[in-house]
Amino acid sequence: MKENSTEHVAKNTFVIVTAGLGTLLLGALVNLGWIIIHKPKVTVNCPILVRGGSMTAFTIDVKSGWSPKTDSQPSYCVDMETANSSIAFVNESDSDLSFSWAGLPPTWTVEIRGNDSNGAGMTFMPQGKNCSDHAGTSVKVSSSKNGGFYPVSSLAPHGHHTDNRRFKFVGCDGDEDLCERMAKVIVTIDGKAQPTLVCGDGDCSVGIGPPL
Repeated sequence: MKENSTEHVAKNTFVIVTAGLGTLLLGALVNLGWIIIHKPKVTVNCPILVRGGSMTAFTIDVKSGWSPKTDSQPSYCVDMETANSSIAFVNESDSDLSFSWAGLPPTWTVEIRGNDSNGAGMTFMPQGKNCSDHAGTSVKVSSSKNGGFYPVSSLAPHGHHTDNRRFKFVGCDGDEDLCERMAKVIVTIDGKAQPTLVCGDGDCSVGIGPPL
């Protein structure tokens, strides 16, 4: 049905009024100091990559990889630069839950926990010395609670993944794969705990170190 001139004017007036209200609202938000920003996509591009399901810490393009090269160690170390490090958490199932920190100070820790209620997992922290206790910098990964590491040969290096250490839950009450799956990431910066990041289905990535 053909609209008459009154209907046409009314529709156009509604559009103009609606657009005007939108402009006024946006202006009000800006004046109040509220800034509308499109959230950038969080990506992982660091020398250390931790992947779930079963939590595994890979070194990316780091020739030396983790040391020592022997099994059954409570902790491992990788020689790398730590200045201006970043921490990136990517939730593959829900990008809105992803988060990152950049330009970190010298003191920080990243604790990655599995699905065990006791909080078993891995903790990463920078060191002001290299892995041989000489001048340099490095990052240390330690198992916590009932945690440990699988034998160093359990996963072969491939591509940019030059080395890896896979977390092992000792004495899991139930599904071992579930216990070893990434569930929570707790970041502490200069002694201040940041909001806990949740990985509901274990399909998450954590990047640690200066961006590559």
